[in-house]
Order: sequence, then C-alpha cells, then structure tokens
Amino acid sequence: MSEDDDTVEQERSRATSGHGTDPLRSIRLMWEPPSHEARGRKPRLSLSQIIDAGITLADRSGVDALSMRNVAASLGAGTMSLYTYISSKAELLELMVDRVHAEMTLTEPGAGWREQVIDLAQQFWRLYHRHPWMLQSNLQRQSLGPNVIDVAEGLFVVLEKAGLDPAARAHSASLLSHYIQGAARNSILEIQSVETTGMSMEEYYSARADFWETYFDVQRFPAHTAIWEAGGFDDQTDPFVFGLERILDGLEALPAAAAGQRTS
Repeated sequence: MSEDDDTVEQERSRATSGHGTDPLRSIRLMWEPPSHEARGRKPRLSLSQIIDAGITLADRSGVDALSMRNVAASLGAGTMSLYTYISSKAELLELMVDRVHAEMTLTEPGAGWREQVIDLAQQFWRLYHRHPWMLQSNLQRQSLGPNVIDVAEGLFVVLEKAGLDPAARAHSASLLSHYIQGAARNSILEIQSVETTGMSMEEYYSARADFWETYFDVQRFPAHTAIWEAGGFDDQTDPFVFGLERILDGLEALPAAAAGQRTS
C-alpha cells in the first residue's frame, strides 16, 4: 500500500459523514446486503467478515485503532480490497453499530411497561460494556439499519403502553438513551481507570483520606455533612437503577399531567 492510504481513508470518511454524494449507500448495504451467490469466482472476503473483523478490532483496541488498514491486516487482505465492499471507516462503523444491535432481544410482551423498559435499559448497559467503542460514536446520528430500527421500534411499543402520546414517546426514548449512554460511559471510564492505574475507586479515595481532616469544613459544606452523617454516601443502591426508576416515575406521571393541562 502507498503511504497515501490514510489521506484516502480520511476523504472517504468525510464522504460518509454527511458530505458524500451517496448518503444511502450504507443503508443499502444493511438492508440489501450483497448476495453470496454472485457469479464468477467466489470472493475471498465477504461484507459480513469485514464487519465482524471491525467489531473484534474495536472491542480489543478501541475505535482509534479501527482503520481500513488494520481491519484488512486482521483478515490477511490488502487494504484496497476492502474498498470493494465498504467505502470508508465511517461506513464500516455504521454497519458495526447495526450489527451489534442484533445482540439485543425484545422484552416479554406480558411484562409491565416499566419492567420492559428496565430490561431494555439493562440490555443496552451490557451492550455498551461489551462494545465500549459504540460510545465513541455519535449515536445521535443513529445507524438506520434493520437491527437498530427493530430495537427502537420495540422501545416505542413499550412506551405506548405507558399511555404516552406520540411526541412524548419520541422524547422519552431520547431521554432514556441519553441517560443510559451517559451512565454507561462513566462506568466504562472507571473500569478503564482501574485497568490503567491498578487502583480501585475505594483505594483512590483511601489514599486521599487526609483531605477530610485537613481541608473539609463542615460549616462550609453543610449539605455534604448532613448526607455523610446520615450514611447517605454509604448507601448500596445501584445508582444506575435508581436513576432509571426516577425517570420512569416521571414518565408514569406524564399522561395524567397532560390530561390535567387539557382540562384546565
């Protein structure tokens, strides 16, 4: 390969990030993947193999290591051979995001809507921890692949059971996505910090215990002091579940609040 590969790849990435002449190319690849029964000699690679190799590479080394050159090397192929199937890293990433959404399963239809939302939220939590590179992508510009849309459809159906109107369902799905992604990102960063430093959260604060005696002023920080004296900082409630439950409390109250506004 020539040393111009990176420049080519950067140009191709820009082309699939909203500046390309064919923004539907990646959508066609997800909804109408190339047939395995093409005429002529059987190709050495397949689109599915390239996507799986990208996922494996990103899972192991992060999205920064994801390049067409590295993916090709992991497959024992030349970089330019990948461009027969995928036009850029950005396009590959979009296909990867859709592929991993296939790991999600729809919730039990007989369960209550809150239980179904919690189940989906916990599935997303595990998905992001298995594939942390997803949170380095702009998930606002979601992949419009079949697996992503299936999962979004499932969430909309569940939120409809909560009695939410169409606009509220759309906003609630966005709210839940933002919360889950933010909480998962913080959790993953902590895991990475432990791996990098070899120091747990408890060890981190234990090494800084003198702060409380030397600098902390109970008069200046009465709210902190009240929580500490009541044991609030030692509570073992799962903070992810606690936050999720509070969001669901708000969504549960939304239909009645909307009805009250209409009658007032």
